Amino acid sequence: MNLNKLLYYLMEKNNLNLNIHDVSGLLSQAPFRINASLKMHANLFCDAAKTTKNGYLLCTRTKSLACQKAIASKQPFWGFCAYGLYELVYPIVSENKVLCILFIGNHTPNLMITQKKALKACKITHVNFSSLSIYFHGLEQTDKAYLLCTAQIIEEYIRLTLKNMPLQPKLDTKFHWAIQNIKEYADNHFKQQITLKELSKLYFMNEKYTGRLFCKQIGVSFHRYLVNLRLTYAADQLKKTDKNVLDIALESGFNSISYFNRTFYEKFGETPTRFRAH
Repeated sequence: MNLNKLLYYLMEKNNLNLNIHDVSGLLSQAPFRINASLKMHANLFCDAAKTTKNGYLLCTRTKSLACQKAIASKQPFWGFCAYGLYELVYPIVSENKVLCILFIGNHTPNLMITQKKALKACKITHVNFSSLSIYFHGLEQTDKAYLLCTAQIIEEYIRLTLKNMPLQPKLDTKFHWAIQNIKEYADNHFKQQITLKELSKLYFMNEKYTGRLFCKQIGVSFHRYLVNLRLTYAADQLKKTDKNVLDIALESGFNSISYFNRTFYEKFGETPTRFRAH
């Protein structure tokens, strides 16, 4: 069983939301390569919490602070996320260095507390509370001992695998590990109001340096890469659905219909309406 299968098995059998945040390049090594969805908070609840710009910023900054605390303390801790989910944050440490950080959640010790926190966050971020609250019924009652045991199983797997690896492990990507993670995040979440500034913080990198490295390795700036993803998705929706142009633009991640029309024309050589007519 590889790490990817182990994580999915633990999630499926125990109704967990589990992800590993890489802070060392560990997940770029072949034995630890996992699906992009397992590297980020990407369940339905978390996606619903990020449907506005402020919602996305609140989630990302909360995770960034949790990562900073995990790296500073090198000790597991518990806490509520900004929207009221209770999580175990568990740093995996080797030779006094944090390799990665486990986040294990989809739990609550008290549903009323979770609902109050979620409602408060939604008022601040303008996220639709009703869209978020439909996922409350799937939350598990927190069992700290069980979640700690789950984290320890994953930690032991990683430690044993590292022990049996060659001295110069094979990297399973041609990009810098942080750039690979940022690219994967954009590939899977381009509809959200993601920013290079916030993603850089998650990997403890300077935004300007990250931007230069992204452009050098990917071939285009992060902004252009993100716009191209959105335009490609919008073009597909124009051909395959009868949604109006405004709805497609908003769904694709554009906040301005004029900007969408302009960039669409620059990429495809015609307006969205004419593109659809062909």
